[in-house]
Amino acid sequence: MDYLELLELKPSQYLRSAYTYAIDALTYMAHEQPQSYFHTVHDKFQTPALYGQQEVISQLIHALKQGEQSNRLILLHGPNGSGKTSLIQRLMEALELYSLTNEGAVYTFHWVFPLNQKNQLGLHTNTEQNETSSYAHLPSHLVHAHVRSELNQPPFLLLPDEARFSLLEKIDPQRKLTDVQKHTLTCGALNPRDQQIFNALLTEHQGDFSAVLKYIHVERFNFDRNTMVGLVTIDPCYPTDIGLRQTQVDQNILNLPDPLRSMNFYILEGDLPKGNRGITEYNDLLKRPIEHFKYLLSSCETGRIRLGQTTLELDTIRIGTCNEEQLTAFSQYPDFESFKARFEFIPMAFLLNHKEESLIYSAQIDSLSKSKPFAPHISRLLGLFAVLTRLRKPNTPNLPASLQSVVAQLSPHEKAKLYAFEHISNSQLTSEQYTQLYDILKLEGSLNAPQEGQFGISPRDLKTLIDSAFYSSSTVVTFRTVHDLLYTYCEKNKEELTIDAPTDQEYNDPGYALNLIQTIAIQRAKQAFYHATQLYEPNHIETYVKNYITEISRLLKSSREATSTINNDLITEFEARMQIETPESFRDHIMSTIASAHLNSPHEKPDFENLFPELFTKAESVFFDENKGYIQEMIDKLSNRKKHPLTEKDGQVAQILAQEFGYHEECLDETLGWLVKLNA
Repeated sequence: MDYLELLELKPSQYLRSAYTYAIDALTYMAHEQPQSYFHTVHDKFQTPALYGQQEVISQLIHALKQGEQSNRLILLHGPNGSGKTSLIQRLMEALELYSLTNEGAVYTFHWVFPLNQKNQLGLHTNTEQNETSSYAHLPSHLVHAHVRSELNQPPFLLLPDEARFSLLEKIDPQRKLTDVQKHTLTCGALNPRDQQIFNALLTEHQGDFSAVLKYIHVERFNFDRNTMVGLVTIDPCYPTDIGLRQTQVDQNILNLPDPLRSMNFYILEGDLPKGNRGITEYNDLLKRPIEHFKYLLSSCETGRIRLGQTTLELDTIRIGTCNEEQLTAFSQYPDFESFKARFEFIPMAFLLNHKEESLIYSAQIDSLSKSKPFAPHISRLLGLFAVLTRLRKPNTPNLPASLQSVVAQLSPHEKAKLYAFEHISNSQLTSEQYTQLYDILKLEGSLNAPQEGQFGISPRDLKTLIDSAFYSSSTVVTFRTVHDLLYTYCEKNKEELTIDAPTDQEYNDPGYALNLIQTIAIQRAKQAFYHATQLYEPNHIETYVKNYITEISRLLKSSREATSTINNDLITEFEARMQIETPESFRDHIMSTIASAHLNSPHEKPDFENLFPELFTKAESVFFDENKGYIQEMIDKLSNRKKHPLTEKDGQVAQILAQEFGYHEECLDETLGWLVKLNA
């Protein structure tokens, strides 16, 4: 189909700005909300998914939607390793993949100058002969010169003004096009070099526009980061983003027809022109001398760049990155206020939700574990460790009075649980207080701690640590290997990790985080061993806890309404077994926690293991201790399995630990060592 026919058929698609194109790309790739594309894991997506950062992504989407009007440079700022570059790479990939689809088709043109030959192919994509001859598809041996559009500009910019206005009336009779699309069609300007060629050919052919069209080859192109087609990253080491260089030795220029050969041609230099119609990323923008990007003051506002006597129109999404130190220094610059009006600042901190953080490492470990097994729970423990290094003591004066005393006593682990919307074993928290805390977290994202998420260990460093563990000499990556690497890292980076750390708190203390994840690893090992020995049915503890909750619920209702017989023996036995010191307050805590969970998720059944993790851990520990003799015997057998082969029944325990829980050989030996100490 002819390009102009495509334009007439789908004008909104072929008149899109770079900003609108990006939004359409994200929407197409997500098939739902544009935000979800950044979190999607799929084989065809080469860039990693971006976990968490929902607020940042929402701000970016908003900036893109407003881009046609504001035309600001989007500046992502935050600590190194917070995902700024990953976010941009994911956005660029969306454009790459979308440009391969029919909905994302984009076109440009180049000039073709023949060796005095003619071809009966027009601007059409089919091979039908047309009255207007074209050199578009001449074989290479008949072509004297090709001159490409340096800015990948759309072909409709070749149309004369009167033809553009006529086309607008034809394709938009109901006035549905946006003002930006109308302006692009009627007022968009060709790159000066292409305009020079066009004018010279028009003069040579005595104003016959159809004769000029013979030299034009319309072609579809795809965005590509590797070859810098519409997607460009400008690093701070390059002083020149764009420039003009006069050329007289280029073979294509020497091969041009006589009317053009004598003209002064200029070639665009630098990476900025290559990002036209797509995305231009300014990596570590503020590391550069300010003089190198002062042109942004005018180009962001007008979309134009002045180069000597030449003015270029650029249609590109400008997006940059910097860290907080660079931004603070930049804010002291005299012209900062001018830049501020032309920048869209989007803060991007480290994640504070350990569940989302752990997904970063799960993806990496899942890939590596195909070659070497990893001990279970490492990604979750690393996610928790990372978040713990980023937390600070809550700034309670900014909280509601009803929460100040409770929040002030939160341990780092309890605070980390709240950020992951997990319940904590804190009998001081009522149902109403839980609801208040969750509302604060949902609206503000933190408990008012200054600079929380701006420091601590970065995902980049932890991913490097995982690689180091993988390339160690062991046949299995054990928790001990990872823990030792973490300890070494913390010792080397102690000053950085404990900057401004309070002297009387566990916050910002790597030692606290290291001890905690080891304790949790041991607890998880006990749970696995408990289930592997098959002393009870798989759901025994869940049923046990659920039956207790059912009975105390009936007990608390009995004072208000008639109920069937209450199993007081079960209640008494449970509370004695779990060593509950204040039964009445404990029962109130259980019921208020469930009520709070119901308020937050009224259509979901309560997940008792998530609501009361410490209770489940306690129950497992109690059953573990009650069967200490048998368990000790099993530990001894497994520990000596290499000297004394296991019976079939005992071998099933080792098999379950390996296949269902991931405790392979070295991991199992490590786990058994922990359990020996616990049972000593």
